Amino acid sequence: MRNLRHLFDSIPTGCRWLLAFLTLLTITSILLKSFLMTDLGDYLSLSGRDFWSGQVWRLLTHSWFPAGIQDLVLNSVLIAVVGAWVEARSTRWLFYGICLAGGVGSGVVKILLQPHDPIGILGIAPISFALLAAWIKVCGHEDITLIVTGVTKVRTAGIIFSLLSLVAAIFSCSPVNGLITACAWPAAWMFISCHEWYLRGRPSETSTSDRINRLEL
Repeated sequence: MRNLRHLFDSIPTGCRWLLAFLTLLTITSILLKSFLMTDLGDYLSLSGRDFWSGQVWRLLTHSWFPAGIQDLVLNSVLIAVVGAWVEARSTRWLFYGICLAGGVGSGVVKILLQPHDPIGILGIAPISFALLAAWIKVCGHEDITLIVTGVTKVRTAGIIFSLLSLVAAIFSCSPVNGLITACAWPAAWMFISCHEWYLRGRPSETSTSDRINRLEL
């Protein structure tokens, strides 16, 4: 128990809050389904037909609601490991932004490719794909030790896990919806690139201070 507590404490705050939130949603969903015969997934999943009929909130909610215990457990492991790397090397709000961008990105592809399809997508796999993309882009030059390959670059490990996640997504649902879910990966990559471009365009605090000092002189 002490080791588990130490492991949980080593996860950054933003990642911990996300995992707690996803777990609470799963428990709430199970209770509602058991006692009230109500499935929250029916109101939060995303399909082209529901979105274009005016239920636009589904574009945000579909990737923040676990599709079941298996979806929660498998993706939580990846979020805890990869998400901890990403948040530790960025900020809590950028971490949340990456997760949101991945979900919105896969959702936009869904409603554009299948505008009349009544079958929805639901689950937190887009968050996992988004964090894998961020892991490669933010931490790709760093080293990591894997049981199979030994010491390797995060970039290599990220590509391997991304491909494995893609295969799992394709086989866990229809191939088309699996590929749509994986579109969270390029969406997160573009989001981070835009954030980096924005930061490069801002004047640094050092240069601002130098200008102020010169004016005072």
